[in-house]
Amino acid sequence: VVSHRAGDKVIVFKFEARKRKRRKTGHRQQLSELRIGAIRTPGAGTGARPAASEPPVKAQRPASPRPATKTRKAAASKTTQE
Repeated sequence: VVSHRAGDKVIVFKFEARKRKRRKTGHRQQLSELRIGAIRTPGAGTGARPAASEPPVKAQRPASPRPATKTRKAAASKTTQE
């Protein structure tokens, strides 16, 4: 822990229209500043990475036949008889 301090000020403004109600408050959140020296994980080696290998090539699948689309009839026009 390096230090404890107050953070930036946060302003909270509450307002209700047509009621002439307004409330303005604010606060400063408490913060703890930390310093991290190292991060160790179990099984971590010297950090040497293996040589990069070629990514496997995906096999292309054959195109699936699509069903034929149905044709629609033209909509009948509506006429009014007088």
